[in-house]
Amino acid sequence: MKIKTLFFSIVMLSTVCTTNNGTVYAISNDTNKTFEEEFTELGYKDVHHAIKDFETYTGQDIKLPLKVPPITFTHCFGKFNDVPDNVKLEIRCLNDKLGKNHYKMYVRPLEDKLELRNNVPKKIYELTDGSEAKLINLEIHEALLFESNNLQYMLSIDKRVVDKVTPNVLVEIANSIDN
Repeated sequence: MKIKTLFFSIVMLSTVCTTNNGTVYAISNDTNKTFEEEFTELGYKDVHHAIKDFETYTGQDIKLPLKVPPITFTHCFGKFNDVPDNVKLEIRCLNDKLGKNHYKMYVRPLEDKLELRNNVPKKIYELTDGSEAKLINLEIHEALLFESNNLQYMLSIDKRVVDKVTPNVLVEIANSIDN
């Protein structure tokens, strides 16, 4: 539980330390729904409750990375999916003013892990525990796929910020999971 608390403390600290450069942002939707309400309607909730749902369903404790990408976020949401053959926890960290600051983490039991069929890894990295992490190119994201603690993890970052969140940064985040 300490690791999860630390992860989200870091995320919240990065949020608090965000500064505004004086730019004014317009809200593009016509409804009066808040950013949070829109995600809630899509099934997202606070990360802690989504983690608890996943752990209860799978009977496994999740160890999350201690590090987060070096970009600012205003919100983090969690979502647990218990559809057969697609059980997963999704954690999304976003910035409601900078759409490119979008980081996703998926955690799946190994029996529901993603298999790379047509998506050949761009590069394969060795993690500090000796396991492999595969960098894959998705349509608008780059992702690092690896296994740890009997779970499959996928760390995904918007391609518009790969200059700040390089593949090596994703590997550092993956290596920060306390095994």
